[in-house]
Amino acid sequence: MQVVQEAEFTLLGLAEVEQMVGHKKSWIYANQSFPQPIKVGGKNMWLRGEIRAWIAALVAIRDARSSRSAGPSPA
Repeated sequence: MQVVQEAEFTLLGLAEVEQMVGHKKSWIYANQSFPQPIKVGGKNMWLRGEIRAWIAALVAIRDARSSRSAGPSPA
C-alpha cells in the first residue's frame, strides 16, 4: 500500500495558483499543458500535487536540455 502525502491533495484557489506559477488567470486557462481545475461548489480549484508535478516536469525538461547542450565534461 502506498502512502500519499495529504498536502498533495490540498485544493488551491486561483490566487494561490497564480502565486505558485508566476502567471495570471488568462495564461493559466490558455496553457493546454497546465493541470485542469476541479469544480468545487462552482469555484475552480487545483490540486497542489498536480501543480508541483507540472513544475517538476518543466524542471526535468530544462535539465535534460541543458545536459545535452553542455556536451562532454572536460577531462
